[in-house]
Amino acid sequence: NLPLCFWKIETDGSLRNNGREFKTCAIPICYAEAALTCLFKELNTTIDFSKRTSIHIHMDVRKFIPEQLLSFLMIYLTIENLFFKFADTNRKTNIFCVPLMESNLLEIFGTGGATKNYFLELLPNWRKYSALNLLTVTSFGTVEFRHMSGTNNIAKILLWIDLINQIKLYAYKNSFKDILKE
Repeated sequence: NLPLCFWKIETDGSLRNNGREFKTCAIPICYAEAALTCLFKELNTTIDFSKRTSIHIHMDVRKFIPEQLLSFLMIYLTIENLFFKFADTNRKTNIFCVPLMESNLLEIFGTGGATKNYFLELLPNWRKYSALNLLTVTSFGTVEFRHMSGTNNIAKILLWIDLINQIKLYAYKNSFKDILKE
């Protein structure tokens, strides 16, 4: 009987024991706290945040140009381990949240072949279950972060959203060339 002002409740074949997926419509960051408060106020107190439970955040990148997407990816790569430390180090070994540093998706960076068009060249080989899912760029105009385990700690979720947003802002404000220098 959850009021659905922010949320859709869906079933998913990968969820066990009558699990449900709760999705918001696209909302500005300023509404995240109200949406989370509404959700956790109405859910029953016996909610099970098993190791299979996770929180996915989609960040809007529709206004990014390809160079900014690549800048964003470069910034992310430098802090991926810190993101796992904050969100949940156990997610690092979860098959639904594979760290980019442990995948073969970024081998071209080691060869010095990263170009402004590299991001577009990456997408056909990307995997949905990467910690940073870029496949959602073409379907939703977002980048999906899959790092955080299930929690009802609203303050932690809001801080997580803010950390993600800070990467976005940095990629907007700094050129790819400057980011490579750093």
